[in-house]
Amino acid sequence: EAGKKYNASVYEFILIAEKEIILERANQRRLQSKEILASNEQVIEFLKKAHELIKERPNAITIDTSRLTQEMVYQKIRGIVLP
Repeated sequence: EAGKKYNASVYEFILIAEKEIILERANQRRLQSKEILASNEQVIEFLKKAHELIKERPNAITIDTSRLTQEMVYQKIRGIVLP
């Protein structure tokens, strides 16, 4: 709706990764943070919801970040948005 209103391109991205990698990243963030972060069970539930969302949003661009650095993800999205 906002894209049409302002005559702008709108992109929807869903970033996913393999379960083991997501859990490893979550554990690393827990070690580095003083805040209470999601438990492994919550992370797994979030991953399930992300996979459901992929089915519900066929026009979304899904990027598997399992083997990508943050910079690589940024460049990939940038390449789509600013070809």
